[in-house]
Amino acid sequence: MDLERFLEKNQEQCLSKLPSYTPMSIWELPKYKPTHNCYAYASRNLQPNLSGKLQPGQLSHQRPLQPDEYSCSNFKHLIALDNPGAIFMDENKPCPCGYTKAFLTLDVKEPYRDYHFYRENFDPATGQFLWMHKPGSLSVKTTDGSGNLISDPRYANRNERPYEYDVDCGYICFPPPKPNSYLALAKQRLGLS
Repeated sequence: MDLERFLEKNQEQCLSKLPSYTPMSIWELPKYKPTHNCYAYASRNLQPNLSGKLQPGQLSHQRPLQPDEYSCSNFKHLIALDNPGAIFMDENKPCPCGYTKAFLTLDVKEPYRDYHFYRENFDPATGQFLWMHKPGSLSVKTTDGSGNLISDPRYANRNERPYEYDVDCGYICFPPPKPNSYLALAKQRLGLS
């Protein structure tokens, strides 16, 4: 059975495992907001004692990429080491049940080299999927650089001054957080998503 037919048959169960949209989420709490960036948000890697923002490769004890090393293949390599079981896709297709879909883009132009992740969330109130992102230590946003809701980050305005994220690295399915992960325990304790 292919993934799309499986998801169609098991849609309700799969939707309950997706990150859901809530205006007040754990990512907005003062303890986590300043130290949890787009990568932590997209991959759902809430960490209890970060001193700086989570970088691709950090969870697998790799050295961070230098700006002149920014390429889709280098980031995907570090993401795979941090998140065993991650799936990389060129097309916007469904992820396996319980996985979180994200999108990676880069700005590789001097002097503002940077990376940015977007995450797809499910809004149970409307039954709609929403793409959201967390620029650095700022709040999670539902809008793109033009102020429009993001239906697909590939086609959104990804200019977030001073960055122009014009390199498309594709979609990523991040494996679900483990039941005993810090994120799962904190959400359970606080009753947040």
